[in-house]
Amino acid sequence: MIIVFRVDSSALIGTGHAMRCLTLAKSLRGQGCSCKFICREHEGNLINEIIADGFEVFRLPNGLYSEDEDETPLLEHRGWLGESWQNDAVQSAEAISSDPVDWLIVDHYALDCRWEQKLRPYTKRMMVIDDLADRVHECDFLLDQNLIEKNKSSYQKLVPNDCLKLFGPKYGLLQPIYGELHSRIPPRCSSIKRILLYFGGGDHAKLITATLSAFQRLNRNDLSLDVVTNDNNSSFKRECEARVAGNPNIYFHQNLPSLAPLMAKADLAIGAGGATSWERCCLGLPSLIITLAENQKDIAANLNQLGLAQWLGHLDEVNEEIILNALQQAIDHANHQNCSRQCMAITDGLGAKRVSSVLMLNAASQVGARLAAFQDKEFVLDLFDHQHAFSNFPEDEKKSAEAISNFFYLQLRDPENFKIYLVSSEQGLPLGLIRFQYSSGKWQMDYQIRLISQDITLAKKVIEAALNEFRKQNSGILTFCSLGKVDFHHWGQKTEKNPACESSESKLHISICTDSQSWINQSIPSLLFHLISSGHDCTWVHQAEELREGDLCFILSYSKIVPSDILSRHKNNLVIHASDLPKGRGWSPATWMILEGEKKIPVTLLEAVPELDAGPIYNQAKIELDEEDLIDDWRQKLAETSLRLIEDFVGNYPSSLDCKRDQKGEPSFYSNRQAEDSEIDVNLSLKDQFNLLRVVDNYKYPAFFRTANADFTIRINKHPRSAKKT
Repeated sequence: MIIVFRVDSSALIGTGHAMRCLTLAKSLRGQGCSCKFICREHEGNLINEIIADGFEVFRLPNGLYSEDEDETPLLEHRGWLGESWQNDAVQSAEAISSDPVDWLIVDHYALDCRWEQKLRPYTKRMMVIDDLADRVHECDFLLDQNLIEKNKSSYQKLVPNDCLKLFGPKYGLLQPIYGELHSRIPPRCSSIKRILLYFGGGDHAKLITATLSAFQRLNRNDLSLDVVTNDNNSSFKRECEARVAGNPNIYFHQNLPSLAPLMAKADLAIGAGGATSWERCCLGLPSLIITLAENQKDIAANLNQLGLAQWLGHLDEVNEEIILNALQQAIDHANHQNCSRQCMAITDGLGAKRVSSVLMLNAASQVGARLAAFQDKEFVLDLFDHQHAFSNFPEDEKKSAEAISNFFYLQLRDPENFKIYLVSSEQGLPLGLIRFQYSSGKWQMDYQIRLISQDITLAKKVIEAALNEFRKQNSGILTFCSLGKVDFHHWGQKTEKNPACESSESKLHISICTDSQSWINQSIPSLLFHLISSGHDCTWVHQAEELREGDLCFILSYSKIVPSDILSRHKNNLVIHASDLPKGRGWSPATWMILEGEKKIPVTLLEAVPELDAGPIYNQAKIELDEEDLIDDWRQKLAETSLRLIEDFVGNYPSSLDCKRDQKGEPSFYSNRQAEDSEIDVNLSLKDQFNLLRVVDNYKYPAFFRTANADFTIRINKHPRSAKKT
């Protein structure tokens, strides 16, 4: 993937925006992405630092910004751009036009939907990192890593409906070292001995001077102070060193790659209210905050209200006396253990991994399903945007967050009739809720999914994960309501029922019958997803007696002969048989043919009749086996071919009935294999018996051999060799 960042840094802007983008870029690079930056050459920028970290940077010249070139609305931070947004859009487009960009990530207070719309043609998807909630965006993914509740509702009117929104320090873009230290650093429980002073990358000479003076006035030889400055403070640093000459407990640091080691040692911090707040929280460091910009005030107020930090005020309100009193109070009443623990609960420092996992979501992503819990309420609210939680949410109920939460909780409290599964990515990002409801003797399913991948295969995996988990724990009749053609190309897309399906002549009622322990069950969710997405209602059972009336019934890997009275419940009953009928009727035909040395296995779709495998044929295909294919390999090929035959039949129904032809020739029969058929002959070589090893099941009927005193089980697994280097 090619990912481009549009971000600036300067003495005015500070370094926080560039640093968090750099952190995300490193995380993405670790997953194989190619990351590039577009940065303007402001005074005090970090372009050389970004290049030193191994990233390509497109430099934009520092222009002459004029409000006359702008249009309404005028953004509060428009002066940060150093150019009109129109010229910036043209320059940025020129910088990336040569490469197909998968993601354009924008972290800039001076850019809004106008700029983003201009850049849309140059990228597949766009992400915005924001903290202000003060302007409209045109993006697929918005991240606000701050702890400001009001921003959540504010963004509803500022981004598209299908935009994924992630909020809070859980997704904070912190350097990896913070995640590594989070679980190792104990909460602060002793008296204050070491203080860390850092106000970010801007010019904050007055605050640093005031803090140094306040610290010296404490006149405490048992306290030490670490002061961190950046390059643009070099001359000021020399001035400060001269001011505190003779005080051996004040240490100056410059251009540190990370504050984490000093934070780990510190007992208290004095700093700004920006992104560094989450670094301090991650390591459980209590802090005194002085806000330096308007957007930091809400962050500081929230931290102060929650007892996670003490906000001393804004930079134009704070003086040496206020800092001195705050330091004295913190030292005299040092009981920071509870505060430290609460800080560490806010973020674990793994936000960059979580965000990069969102950007990397694709058909190959691994997903997992678990039963939902009451702690998942926030995801429910986010997924449904304070609208219908499920298809039968009471129409007369006020669609408030409280109403949706209560509705969700009521269903969790009724586990006999409701099974709700949350499906997440490998990194824990929730992707969807799948609900099973028991009613009238059968389970019904509906679902809501948010996906940022444009590959519908990922949507399938979400449904399949929940279905497989459900089937492990529940039996009985499982039905699926027709959801019509669902567009899974955007986050938050609602999967409401298509009213037209209720009366559509093309809608079919399809049943699937399999053994409860059959190997084919792992593939049934994929088939069901295809069928219900095509507008059909489906039922899945493990006992033929449970079949209801319908149009089509597919009997797959079912070990019993289905009698005529049950077959009559459907217009057509179809079976998949892995043989070239009429040859090879009976049981386990693919296994027998592999034992016979066959390299191609015929797969036949036929009508089920009371006589074993004797019905007319509708379609056939063949699978080609590799010599190294073990049972899981060739079963997967058989399942994929079977599903393709079924999907083709349903897609062309009823015209597919015209392809019916009777079986011709003399039939042959295979007998049912038993566990003892997996016995290895100790007098023959493994090479001579390798086909037997290819068809044994390591768990149900493993290969074994016998001696006079004991039986020995053999399990076979394949480990492909890496290609040899030439």
